[in-house]
Amino acid sequence: MIIFGFGGSKLTNRGAVWPATCRNCHNQVILEHVTTHASFRLFFIPIIPYDRKHYLICPVCRRGPQLTPAALPMIEQAKLLLARHRMGELTAEEYKAELARLSAAEPPAIEAGTPTQG
Repeated sequence: MIIFGFGGSKLTNRGAVWPATCRNCHNQVILEHVTTHASFRLFFIPIIPYDRKHYLICPVCRRGPQLTPAALPMIEQAKLLLARHRMGELTAEEYKAELARLSAAEPPAIEAGTPTQG
């Protein structure tokens, strides 16, 4: 007897990205980049991945928009800025100025969607 299926998604946190007010719960948070992975499973073991989606979610309510592939480079740049700010390389004013420059240059490409964990 062979047991196979298309299992639920695995949620992977890719790190903090952007300070914002959550559109859902209205908390002041630093949004997180998460990735969901779905895969074909054999005997409950993931064998072949077939779907990957990226989201920018609130750490409080776990809701947020799905990111398009075009938005991923900007998200990575925002993560680096936040890391530099947390390490003390950027002052609060410099960090805000860099975020404003980044968001003015490339608004994040997002789609409707909410991550699910199965």
